[in-house]
Amino acid sequence: MNFQRKEIIKKYILDERLTPEERGERFEVAWDIWNYFDDIRGELALNNFIQPLKRKLEEVLPSSFEVSKFDFGSIYITKPEWRLDSEDRGIVAVAFERWNRNWSTVGLVKNDRFSVGQVEEKLRKKLSSKGLRTTHSWWLGYLPDPDLPKTLTAPLFEYYKSILVNPERVVEDCFNSLKRVLNVVQDEEVLELLDEFVEERKRQLSKS
Repeated sequence: MNFQRKEIIKKYILDERLTPEERGERFEVAWDIWNYFDDIRGELALNNFIQPLKRKLEEVLPSSFEVSKFDFGSIYITKPEWRLDSEDRGIVAVAFERWNRNWSTVGLVKNDRFSVGQVEEKLRKKLSSKGLRTTHSWWLGYLPDPDLPKTLTAPLFEYYKSILVNPERVVEDCFNSLKRVLNVVQDEEVLELLDEFVEERKRQLSKS
């Protein structure tokens, strides 16, 4: 199929029945598609997926949480007191990240590579007991790939194609995945640990 598509594109540009001027015009069109395609698919994801997802989340988020940041390939949910300033997505935030990678991540992410020692270890253990996979990098915990819908784990081509032809499904799947992480975060013990985690990080920063 890829070979057939390549031949179709070649024929579109190199058709011998075309005049040199027509071939030149078609080449310019093909070049512009190639040159601007990243921007086009970024706008598609922002308009068809992320912004509708943001609106859907804001309808159900508890008053103590807010969408702190978003772009064509990510969205972050945090508490105002977990942010360093209005530009910060949150020292810790519930997040979806994909951009132009071949995988999606939905979980609880830090805003930098740092550690707060024992508090962080307690938090990771608690998140693990709630079904999140833990790491010792940016992500405190995330949903394992088998727990994510296929729309979010599909290869990049299929992911963007889904956003184009069935955006409501992608929005719903990501919404439900984020809700799962939010439910973990709103557990009383997890919330207490997260508050402690954030305060410890603020103390670290105040000393630096």
